[in-house]
Amino acid sequence: MGAMPRTSSTLFAATLLATLSVGAWTCSQDPVAPPPGPPDVEHHPAGAILRVDAGYVYANEVDAFVETIGLIEPDESLPSLRRKALANICMPRAVARQLDPQAYERARQEVSTLYEAVLAGEGLATDGPQIEKLEGHWRSEFGMDVWGLARSETEGIWSDVHETVGGFTFFRVVSAPPSEEWDLNTRITIERVFVPYLPPEGPFLLLQQAVDQADFEVVDPAWEELVPAHFKYSRDTIRDDQD
Repeated sequence: MGAMPRTSSTLFAATLLATLSVGAWTCSQDPVAPPPGPPDVEHHPAGAILRVDAGYVYANEVDAFVETIGLIEPDESLPSLRRKALANICMPRAVARQLDPQAYERARQEVSTLYEAVLAGEGLATDGPQIEKLEGHWRSEFGMDVWGLARSETEGIWSDVHETVGGFTFFRVVSAPPSEEWDLNTRITIERVFVPYLPPEGPFLLLQQAVDQADFEVVDPAWEELVPAHFKYSRDTIRDDQD
C-alpha cells in the first residue's frame, strides 16, 4: 500500500486551518484507550474499517460525526457524510496520535488528572492548562468536534474527556440554543480544558506531511466504496486529479 496523495477537500482545508492549531477534532470519546500497537496482518480489530499505519479507524468513530457534518452540509447523502467524516476527521486523527506516542500518553494521563480535579472542585495549577472561556461556531477555536458534541450536552455540566487531533479536551456548555434550532451558523459559549500532545506551533503542516506519507489499508469490504480513492491508491496512481 502506497502513501496517500494530498487531499483537496474544502472541508478538510477549512477545518484543519481553523482548528488544528489548538488540536480540535474529536473521533473517539474514550480517553483511556492506549495508543495503537503494531497491526496484526492476520486479524484486524472488530469494528475496524481502515488501517492507518499502525492504528485503525472504526465505523463508530465515523458515524459519530455524520450528524454534525450534516448540519454543515445538509444536502449530502449518508454515504457522502460518512466519506467526509472519514477523510476529514477520523483519518487525520488516526495519523496524529501516532506522531509522538510518548507525548500522547503523557497528555492522556495529564488530562485524566485534570478532569478528576475539576470534577472535585479543585483549582488547577497555574503553570498548567487552565479553564478557558470560548465563544464561536464550528470553525472557531474549539473546533467542529466540540461544537457538535455541545449540541447534546447539558448546560453547566462537564463533558467526558474527548481525544482530539493533537490533544485531549473536556468542556461544559455556558450557553447554546436548543438542539433543534442548530444550523451551520449556530454560535455557542463553552468553558474548556485542553491538553495538547502535538506541538502548538505548526501542527497543520506537520499533520499534512504525516498524512501524505501514511500507509492505508481498507480492512472492511463493506466500506470499500466509502473510502476516498486517494486513501486506497498510491501517489503514483492518483496525483493531480485529486488536487
